[in-house]
Amino acid sequence: MNESAVPTQTDLGSRSQEGTGAISSYSDDSGINSGEPLTSIEVDNHKTESKPFQKKTRGNVRGKHSICIGGVKLETPFKPYPSQISLMSGVIQAIKGSKNALLESPTGSGKTMALLCSSLGWSEQERETLKKKYEREIKEWEQGKELSDQDTNFANNLPEIHVSKEEPAPGPPPPPNPVPSNSKIPASHPESFKKNLQDAMFCDDDDDEFQTKDPDPNNRKRKLDEFGFHARNGNNSSANSMNYIASASVKSEPRKVRKAKPKMQTPPKIYFGTRTHKQITQVVNELKRTKYRNGRMSILSSREQSCLHPKVRKGPNKAEECRKLITQELSGGFGCNFHRNFKQLSLNRHFKRNASQATWDIEDLMSAGKKVIGCPFYAARDLAEDAEIIFCPYNYLLDPNIRKALSIDLTDEVVIFDEGHNIEDIARDASSFSATTEELHKLKENFESFESLPGYSDMPKLLVIIQNIINHADVTAEQIVLKKGSRNSRFENYNEILQGKEAILVLDKVGVTKSTLPILIESFENVCNESKSGESFGMELNTVAVSQYQALLGSLDLFFKYPTDFRVVVETQAQYTSQARFNRNGLGHAQKEMVTSFSLWCLNPAAGFHYINDVARSVILTSGTLSPLNTFASELGADFQIRREANHVVPPSQTMIRSLARGPAGHPLCATYKNVDTFNFQDEIGNIVIECCKVVPYGVLVFFPSYSMMDKLQQRWAHTGAWDVLQEIKPALTEPRKDKDKFEETMSDYFKFIDDPKIKGAVLFAVARGKISEGIDFADNYARAIISVGIPFPNWGDFQVVEKRNFNDVYKIQRGLLSGSAWYESQAFRALNQGLGRCIRHKDDWGAVIVVDSRFQSKPTYTGMLSKWVRERLRHSRSFDEILHELKEFTETQENAQ
Repeated sequence: MNESAVPTQTDLGSRSQEGTGAISSYSDDSGINSGEPLTSIEVDNHKTESKPFQKKTRGNVRGKHSICIGGVKLETPFKPYPSQISLMSGVIQAIKGSKNALLESPTGSGKTMALLCSSLGWSEQERETLKKKYEREIKEWEQGKELSDQDTNFANNLPEIHVSKEEPAPGPPPPPNPVPSNSKIPASHPESFKKNLQDAMFCDDDDDEFQTKDPDPNNRKRKLDEFGFHARNGNNSSANSMNYIASASVKSEPRKVRKAKPKMQTPPKIYFGTRTHKQITQVVNELKRTKYRNGRMSILSSREQSCLHPKVRKGPNKAEECRKLITQELSGGFGCNFHRNFKQLSLNRHFKRNASQATWDIEDLMSAGKKVIGCPFYAARDLAEDAEIIFCPYNYLLDPNIRKALSIDLTDEVVIFDEGHNIEDIARDASSFSATTEELHKLKENFESFESLPGYSDMPKLLVIIQNIINHADVTAEQIVLKKGSRNSRFENYNEILQGKEAILVLDKVGVTKSTLPILIESFENVCNESKSGESFGMELNTVAVSQYQALLGSLDLFFKYPTDFRVVVETQAQYTSQARFNRNGLGHAQKEMVTSFSLWCLNPAAGFHYINDVARSVILTSGTLSPLNTFASELGADFQIRREANHVVPPSQTMIRSLARGPAGHPLCATYKNVDTFNFQDEIGNIVIECCKVVPYGVLVFFPSYSMMDKLQQRWAHTGAWDVLQEIKPALTEPRKDKDKFEETMSDYFKFIDDPKIKGAVLFAVARGKISEGIDFADNYARAIISVGIPFPNWGDFQVVEKRNFNDVYKIQRGLLSGSAWYESQAFRALNQGLGRCIRHKDDWGAVIVVDSRFQSKPTYTGMLSKWVRERLRHSRSFDEILHELKEFTETQENAQ
């Protein structure tokens, strides 16, 4: 495929009719048209300029390229794909028009680079525009200042006239033009002089931006006499003017009202949110390749990632240990050397604009911090004050407690959520509160140790609320267990879920009402300020306790603003101390313990998202898997005026996407709860994996809807011998649950198996919504095929899921929400699409995707909920033999083409 031509007018589609020059539509056939590489593209005018360039590397042509979109000149290190042009057009249109945007672009299509170049390109041009405006205003201000000084000199040279208030001055009335003969001002006082004097000494109605307000606005329209002074009593005579001046019996003092000196304005900051800290490193690496790498930036992270103090790093609670050292420092103690010197790090010349490390990641800041003994955590916060772009995990932007702790103000700023497909869930979680009674007891114990100290008079108000909540949760737990009866089940779960008036009544009983909440918040802030003052006899409130109480108050605040969006929940659930619960060798002996919790469930993500939507200039959500798009607008309560679904840059010939409804033995494959328990279904899936692994070289990923299904099938295969057969073909590994060290070990082994030429690759079993399906790059040989079994619907029996479905059904008409079932399906397909996106990672990549479930063929709506690039290439296979034959031909063709 020839890669060098620039999209023509037909390719780009019609221009925007809004007058911005932005691209409103485009045609993005997979790949790039033919021709020579370009170094300039004028999209607004559909002009192209072709010049020979350097030799190409993998993917786009590297080098310096210019493109003008919506009147903004951008520079990219590549010749952009049509999908990137569409994405950059959406970003520019959103930021310029202060609008919100949903931008879906498949993984591997250069989405991150397009986001950086378009947002920073606009910021750079806006900065130049504001600079020119400032230079123009400061020039006008200087000219006005000189004129004002001249007028002041004139007024100061007026003669002193001493006239008694009681007795008018004798003699004839003053001449029409009482100006000293030696004055440089013409005696005639032309109108231009009077106008200039008026402008210099008084405000004008039409130019108030930089002027001092007249204290008496009703007098601003009074006529001026020929000296430029306001006439008294509506009389415009020069005699009255002179009498007014003389009545003070002192030398006239001119009024010195002039425009305030203009201030240099800066463009809005760009907050670039990613899902994890690890993804920030990937984004920063992309930024280093752009023209905009020399701008001011910062990365907000936790102490877990950026603390250098040897003692704090080893502690279980780094935030707590850090604050203890800072308290010592404020009290005159030794404290923390790194915190004391953080300014030396943030002021380091290497991190300034156009410096050698103007673009840096956490590792760069940590390395520099070690050299100067400066704290990266606080240095990054300091650098953020003047940064043009700030990177952070996006829960930092959604969680009001984190925003407050880090002093994040999003007013009139640009907010970008990269990989924002989980934004709904995170917004709900950030607005919710949940704590076990054991955690609340620990919070109470920490607060009680300060109750008797001077300065903590507000502490009893806070303690009584916690004690009341504990009492309510314990009593309610006992009642609901007795009411619902004891069940001999390992999954015992009892709860009371209240809403509306019942929920308000419960909160009233624990001492929290709409009128008392502000008092509690003020008391909490007083206690926190006292603790931070360093005057609490060397003691400081526990950071975990403070965070929990702050989260409680934050959720309560939202509850009283949006009471219908919340549920007040008391839940008691059986938990088992043994980890042998899911061991294939048996359940073992486990000790049961009933754990009670108190929660405020937020069912409407708009409650947590409203702040960002209300104050930010633009909110831009991007991901490779935003489909279906409609749910975002309804769930977040925001209007996303700009939407894009870009095509993949990988041509269809490099992908094979099929649906499978029947297994090798002809049994139907529908991964519902009942069917999954049948041996026919379990054996068919095992044979599909085995046969595909025989044909597909290198890495194969297999995704299941849940851990329970994956465990069930693997236990069956171990019993039938299918597991041993598979291991002979490829080493088989399984994604571990909640074990970070085991997870890292599993991934390391998988990549080693793929890289080892003596081994025929590996197969990795994983779960939708797990780490493997969300954020790991399986480019090239690491994933030559993906087998996705079933549809990962949320747990039907989960009480929060049930409440959310019911909530959407109640308010679907009133608030324009999706129905409960539509929301339920959208959650499933977003997780499914995310897993399918692990395969194709760049333009030259290739791979096969097989979705195993008969519902893709029986329900067309399910196919429509797949990502655009998947649904457009999906073909329904009639039998497994057909798929296996196509898969063998496909892999052979791709291997021969390399």
